[in-house]
Amino acid sequence: MNWIKVAFGQFGTSNERHDALALLIEIDDLPRGDWKVGSELAWPIKPEDSSSESAFHNTRVGAFTAFRIFTSKTSLRSLLVEVTPFMSSVDAKMAAPRVHRRSGRNKSSKLKVTEERMITEQNFLGVIGACISERKTIGADGPGTAWCIVGNVEEFLFVVMPSGANGEWSSDEAFSLATLQVIKIRNMLDERANHG
Repeated sequence: MNWIKVAFGQFGTSNERHDALALLIEIDDLPRGDWKVGSELAWPIKPEDSSSESAFHNTRVGAFTAFRIFTSKTSLRSLLVEVTPFMSSVDAKMAAPRVHRRSGRNKSSKLKVTEERMITEQNFLGVIGACISERKTIGADGPGTAWCIVGNVEEFLFVVMPSGANGEWSSDEAFSLATLQVIKIRNMLDERANHG
């Protein structure tokens, strides 16, 4: 993620940013714990973000990408969720493998992936073909486990990345979080259809 671009990209109306952030999992959705929001951002998609050279090729220019990071100090857990609108459901589905490959692998990340195992045949409320992996990591708090789940609901691509030291997230918890994220997006689509 280009943080300079994001920092200068906090434009658009407050309603647009609010609507984008409303698509994301919130603290009340998480398992019990001392959770806090580490950071959250929503920024408009630029033409260069949707270029053919980008992992996010064919995103909806002018619409908002949103992400939120949760942290828990006592359990050494963290969670990143992100939702990006594409031009169509086909574009979002095609982007999932590209986005999965790049997610959590930026050079500035505090976690380094040492091993990765792909998970197949896991569906979430009708989401077919999601890209899912369990990653062994090393970070400031020692070795741990991270999950990377990338899929789409209609034209919305979602990323759910729970991570923690000492394997704190179980597969059931990771898949439950992905299911909650899918429900958030589906509820928005249903509401939009009912008021359309």
